[in-house]
Amino acid sequence: MRTFLGILLLVGVIFCSVHTKEVREFDETLSLENILPFKQKSFKWSPPASNGNATQVKLHVTVANLDTIDERSMTFGCDLYLAQSWKDSRIGVPENMQEGYRNIPTDLVGEIWKPDTFFKNARSVKFQTLPSPNEYAWQFKDQTILYMVKLYVILTCPMNFKRFPHDTQTCRIVIESMSNDESKIIFVWDPEIPWKVEPELELPQMELISTESAKSSTKYAIGKYSCLELIFTFKRRVCSSIMRMYIPIGLLVSLSWLSFWMQPEAGQARLSLGTVCLLILAFQYMAIQRTFPPVSYVMTMDIFVAGCALFIIASLVELAWVNTLVASVTSEVAKANGSFVQGKLRHLGHYEEETTGGMTLTGQSQNLNKARDLLHKREKALQIDRFSRWCFPIFFLGSIVVYWFGVAN
Repeated sequence: MRTFLGILLLVGVIFCSVHTKEVREFDETLSLENILPFKQKSFKWSPPASNGNATQVKLHVTVANLDTIDERSMTFGCDLYLAQSWKDSRIGVPENMQEGYRNIPTDLVGEIWKPDTFFKNARSVKFQTLPSPNEYAWQFKDQTILYMVKLYVILTCPMNFKRFPHDTQTCRIVIESMSNDESKIIFVWDPEIPWKVEPELELPQMELISTESAKSSTKYAIGKYSCLELIFTFKRRVCSSIMRMYIPIGLLVSLSWLSFWMQPEAGQARLSLGTVCLLILAFQYMAIQRTFPPVSYVMTMDIFVAGCALFIIASLVELAWVNTLVASVTSEVAKANGSFVQGKLRHLGHYEEETTGGMTLTGQSQNLNKARDLLHKREKALQIDRFSRWCFPIFFLGSIVVYWFGVAN
């Protein structure tokens, strides 16, 4: 019995020792010493160049989201995944590695060499850390390292608003090395999938019409640096501009034409209507201007607003003309007890009168010429109003057609 128990104990000890050895071997594959031997730790700060050649770093960018473009600050924000891959022969590959790749633990990612990549036109970069740091690294059997990180980047985007609100803007993501020139690092786009933009992206006022990639070099005083660009082309949605600008301003101009249907004597009411329309137009233009940075050139929107302002001013000029004709009639009537007289002349010395205030004119010949002149001036004022009721809308619609097909497009 004792012999049997001794044999069981010996077998158990052997099994435990073998299992412990396998676990130790597995743990050693994930240790820093296995990935990067102690004698090579000094290579953490230098690129893994071989035979004096520059290290080729392949980049892939996935744009997960694009924020609203801010015209005032000339910036745009985006959530993106930045993937970089390169070969590093200094990193050891475990002999017992079964799959084609393995994950490098997060605590060891900072111990290996990584490209000093930065966004050249970035205003701010945020690294996602919740619920855990959004980065990972893979090691492949051919000694390729793949490093991916998720970032939120706010980038500058120089814009030209000459054709606003029919403008097209081009924004870029510019990627460059911070301290390694082309003799040490060369950036290239991934030949299989250089970039990807989520098709569900939707912007409130802009439409993404194209995305392109480019490769270039930037020359500085200290050397030549490799540079990659991802170019976005945005076009402003016309429907948004129609609802926010064209229709409200067009209705405002049409409102000023109501003065043409008022009596010529209602000068104060007609003047108030035109002045209020002009002030509302100015305030609306100022509200639109506040969303843009101060520019030194004329925008397409400025031409449209200026044209609408000219139509409102023209209605005020028409009012001044009509008021000048009516004012002489009013002054003459005011001398005669303040009543207004309209008469239809029958023949010299006699006419049939129609009064609104009760004043009566005799048929004496000395009053006939004065009455004829007063009635002629008021009738001319009415004719000007009737002509303006049709002339202003026709010219305004014609101007819109010329603006839309000649200036805007």
